[in-house]
Amino acid sequence: MLEEPALLVQPWLPAQQLRWPAQTASAAWARLLINANTDARVGCALWHGSTRRGWLAPVASRKIEVFESEDLSLLVTLWRPWGIFRSWQIHDAEENQLGQIAGTTLRDGNGARLASLRQSADSRERSWISMAGLELGSWHVVARDDLIFRFGEVTERNPFLRMVVLAGLLALPPHPACQSRAH
Repeated sequence: MLEEPALLVQPWLPAQQLRWPAQTASAAWARLLINANTDARVGCALWHGSTRRGWLAPVASRKIEVFESEDLSLLVTLWRPWGIFRSWQIHDAEENQLGQIAGTTLRDGNGARLASLRQSADSRERSWISMAGLELGSWHVVARDDLIFRFGEVTERNPFLRMVVLAGLLALPPHPACQSRAH
């Protein structure tokens, strides 16, 4: 999946609608990741945790797991602990910390700032822009709430950076059960 130049990222759906193997059993929501050029499934993201709205909902813990479809291997996990001021932690399949997402900022595994979120004037396109001004990834809304996501050229030889950039997109609102055109 990380070698694909462009991904179609579908909106969050109830996991049972995905008809994916056993990995979806414990997930509440799922998001398909599709090769934008061939329409082949290349992976999925699974949302674990409450999506209920209530006064505790904003502080509840959450987890997103990203699987590659060829062998359904775990690629990356995002975890947001319980609490008020917290960021999403990003770990690879071996549980090594790759980075974190704090609001609209991507950080590496050591906490150094990697990129900030930039939005076009018409709000149709968003991108992660590195501190050096390089585009790490970009996306825009297409039909319904589908997104076309493209990795920046600078990430081509760094799969771990690509994991962090993709995770950054998946952690942004809209979250399951709260979807709107707020991409």
